[in-house]
Parts: sequence; structure tokens; C-alpha cells
Amino acid sequence: MKQKKMSSYYLLIGGLTVSMLGSSLSGFGICLWILDHHDSVSLFTLTAAGMTLPNLLISPFAGAMADRWSRKKVLAWSQLISAVCSMIMFVLYLNDALTVWYILSVGVIGVMASAFRIPALAASVALMVPKDQLPRANTVRSLGFGLAQLLGPAMAGFLIVAIGLEGLFVIDLLTFMVGIVAILLIYIPSPPEKIDEGKEGEGVLAQMKFGLNYLLDRKGLFWLLIFYFFVSFNVSSIMVLFMPLVRPFATQEEIGMLMSFTGVGLGLGSAIAFLWRSIEHKIRIVLGLSALLSLVLIAAPVVPSIYAVGASLFIIVLLFPSVTALSQTIWQQKVALGVQGRVFGFRAAIVGASTPMAYLLSGIFADQIFEPLMAPGGGLEATLGQVYGVGKGRGIALLVSVYGALLLVVSSLAYLNPRIRNIEKELPDFDYNEVETVKA
Repeated sequence: MKQKKMSSYYLLIGGLTVSMLGSSLSGFGICLWILDHHDSVSLFTLTAAGMTLPNLLISPFAGAMADRWSRKKVLAWSQLISAVCSMIMFVLYLNDALTVWYILSVGVIGVMASAFRIPALAASVALMVPKDQLPRANTVRSLGFGLAQLLGPAMAGFLIVAIGLEGLFVIDLLTFMVGIVAILLIYIPSPPEKIDEGKEGEGVLAQMKFGLNYLLDRKGLFWLLIFYFFVSFNVSSIMVLFMPLVRPFATQEEIGMLMSFTGVGLGLGSAIAFLWRSIEHKIRIVLGLSALLSLVLIAAPVVPSIYAVGASLFIIVLLFPSVTALSQTIWQQKVALGVQGRVFGFRAAIVGASTPMAYLLSGIFADQIFEPLMAPGGGLEATLGQVYGVGKGRGIALLVSVYGALLLVVSSLAYLNPRIRNIEKELPDFDYNEVETVKA
């Protein structure tokens, strides 16, 4: 058996992190472009939702393909297609032809490519690193990707003033090349046929069906998946509402500074999560931290201050890396290597469904319900308006608090579910020591 080396995994995550940083830069610039050209939260969230739907539809197929194809090739092609999509939007912008419709159309293709990358990468982790290093490996991935997503907007807030959106596109394209080179340089083993259990036939549909049945036969994983559907719904709602929330009282530079400060919190949180190894009761920590996060979300938007929002985000990103790393470790320890692509593909599809739902509903709730209620003369001006204030963005603030309360309820119900609470005892770990990998 070829010895698993963390160095290859670090190289892969490093390259993909750089690539994601570039995408985060251009993505932030595009978000500002949409908000500045179209003063509509609904249009903003509708565009975001449209770019997530393909991931929902294609994830089960992508997960099955991750088990059938070379995972290294899947990652490489995904990067290349995403780079081409970025190039197309760059050309459209240079020719003053960029519209929301084009952003949505080209973005859909890029999201479809990413849908293949997600299960391929998730299913490669356990093949590339030793079992006792899985929590650290997942933390490194969360740290890298999280920093890219946070530092991207922080850097973009300053760079867009200096080099414009076209400069952000150039950086994005260069970082895509870094990711592709990293993928080409590393080795990703493939699970042998003897551990590819449950192979119900050569067809993709049969393998997708197996992935679904695998979860239904393991109630703990099934209910954990449902729990994360609601967690993802709330987190996605907060993410899409963040910029419309702070835009009324923050400049581009202030938003950039806020994201930089948040990046520091994420770094500290990831450093804490990096210390997790064979900690017991992972699920209880996950549920407890989720409940704590919900309390922060409830309080975060009450005061329309960049400092109050920044402090709340700092706490959130300080805690969330541990939630991500520990929960991902549970999945990797309970799901057999040979079927992780299919199972993780279904997991991505179900959890992914929460994102477009959150985007669509948040836009409707914000524009049609909460913003009018919290406007001067609105129905809640005399009550909650005395707490949150009234005016542009205050309805969104109230909506964020409502989402936080929903997350608190979901976390409490998950803890009361014995299948979730006892998942580490009831489901045995897959025996990684018996795995012999073969070269892809």
C-alpha cells in the first residue's frame, strides 16, 4: 500500500484555496456591480439562486461520476471549465455587454463544473490522508476555503477602487491556473473494486440509487443530513443578505475592512479546530456550537453598526470551523471509501437544495414583507422598530434575527433526536486500515 502523505493533500488544498481566492475577488466585484446597477434585493438574491440550482440538480450525477472516473481528472476539468466561464464574463465586461442575464447564464455553467469538484474532493480526502489525521485535514480545507471566501471580499473592497472589476477578473484567471497546476502535481489514489461495496450495476442511475439507499439504511446519517439542510438554509440566508444588510451604512472600503477582521477570526477559529484529533462526542460539540451560533445571529443585526456586525461575524467564524471539521469527519468515518462519491453527491444535492431556497425566499421576505414592515410608517415601526430602528436595511436585520431563532430551534430538536445524538455509538467506523489503494 502506498503510504499516505499529507504533503500532497496540503498542495492540493493550497492550490484550490488560491483559485478560490481569485474567484472570491471577482465574485465580490460582480455582487457590487449588480447592487449598484439594480437597487433590488430580490434581483440580487434571484441571481444568486439561479447560480445554485444547477448544483442541486447535477450533484447526484456528479457524485456517481466521482466514483466512476479518476477523481484527479474530475478536479482538473472542473477547474478548467470554471476558468473558461470567468474568461467569458471578463470579455463581456470589457465590451460593455455584461448583464445580469449573462452573469446568470455563464455562471450556471461554472456552478455545474463546481458540482463535480465538490464530491470528488470530499471523496478524495480519506484516500489521501491517514484516518487519525482526518479532523486536521478537514480543518485545513475549511481554513483555506474559508479564508479565501472571506479575504476575497476584504481584498476586493480595496482592489476594485485601484484596478477596477477588470483587474479582479485578471487575478481570477491567474489563480485558476495555480489550482490546475496543483491538481496536476499531486497523486490521488482510487478505491479498489473490493471495497466498492454496493455496486448495483454499471449504470449511473443505479449508482445514484445506491447512494440514496445507503443513507436511508443509516438513520443517524439520514437525520444528520436533514439537520444540516436547515443549518445550510440559515447560513445561506445570512450570506446572501449580508451585503444588502450593511450596504446602507457601510462603504466598499469599510466592507473590505470588516471582511479582513472576520478573516482574523476565521484564522483563529481554524487554529482551534486544527487541534481536534480523536476527540469524542463530536456530534454534541457540533450541536452545541450550532446553538451558540444561532444566539449570535439573533443579536448580530440589532444595531446598524459596522462594528457590531463585525464583532458578531468574528464570533461566528471563530466557532464555525470546528462545526465544519467535526461534522465532516463523522461522515468520512461512517461512510465506506468506495461509495463516498455517491453518498457525498447525494448529501451535496440535499444540502444544496437549501441554498437556492434560502436565496429565493430571503429576497421575497426582505423586499415584500420585512423591509415594508420596518420602513417609516410600517406595521412594526412602533414595536420592533424601537429596537432595530427603521429605514433601509432594518427589515433585513430583523429577518436575520428570525433566521437565528430558527437555527436555535433546529439545533435543539436535533439534540433531542437520539439517532443524531448517538450517531457515533450506533454507527461503526469504516475500517481504513484494511484499505489498499491502487493508482488512478
